Amino acid sequence: MTMTEKEVRLLKKSLKNCTHYLEFGSGDSTKLAVTFSNIKKIDSIESDKEFIEQNLLNNPDIIK
Repeated sequence: MTMTEKEVRLLKKSLKNCTHYLEFGSGDSTKLAVTFSNIKKIDSIESDKEFIEQNLLNNPDIIK
C-alpha cells in the first residue's frame, strides 16, 4: 500500500516532533523515518522475513 501525498505530509510533520518511532508494518514509512536525525530509536514490527531481508537489512541507515 502506498501513502498519498497528504499522508506523507502528515507523517513528515509528526516525525519532525518525535524522538522514538513505533510502527506495525515496515515499508516506505520506515525508510522515511530513518532520514530524520531527531529520531533516536525506531521499533518496527514486521513479520515478512523476505521484506526485511530485501529492504531493511541492506539499508545502511538501519542498525541491525
